[in-house]
Amino acid sequence: PPSGGPKDTIPPVIRKVDPLEGATMVPVKKTKITFTFNEYVVVKDPSCIYLSPPLEKRPKYRIHNKSLIVTFESDLDSNRTYTLDLTGAVADNNEGNMFPGYTYVFSTGERIDSMMITGTVQDCNTLTPVKGATVMIPQFSSSDPLPRLRLMTGAFSAYGIFRTPFIVSMRSRTRTATINMTLRQTGLHFLIP
Repeated sequence: PPSGGPKDTIPPVIRKVDPLEGATMVPVKKTKITFTFNEYVVVKDPSCIYLSPPLEKRPKYRIHNKSLIVTFESDLDSNRTYTLDLTGAVADNNEGNMFPGYTYVFSTGERIDSMMITGTVQDCNTLTPVKGATVMIPQFSSSDPLPRLRLMTGAFSAYGIFRTPFIVSMRSRTRTATINMTLRQTGLHFLIP
């Protein structure tokens, strides 16, 4: 009998995104973002479908054919740039090859905020990268939530953010979206605006 060919080791590839990457004036109500892949996919870890700044409830998702469709139960804020991160969430359906990740940027306003921050969270005693840390970027308004960016390796990058005077990195014992974390092993990092 035929062997079926060599084992598939290639991860899924995004073929189409709707609305397009960098879209502006995305509706704040009943927002739907569709990622169409080149093959059938599954969501391995729903907690890795991450919206920043976060909403009260996590994004919802469903798979339809070769597409991952992400929706939000709450309305988005108007005139706000959002990033939707899929890193660590999606794999191909047959072999489980992990999608390497993707950060989708969109805005509910007329423009995309263009500041970008990259760096590495390091243990302040050993200067080694801290895995599983969270980077928080405060907003200027006290009524705004703090966007959180997960770290998988201690390195981070944040796109489409508004100018900020500093960022804070922390490590939490739980994976909650609230700020009940203690500052352990990492410090406060100041940026010059």
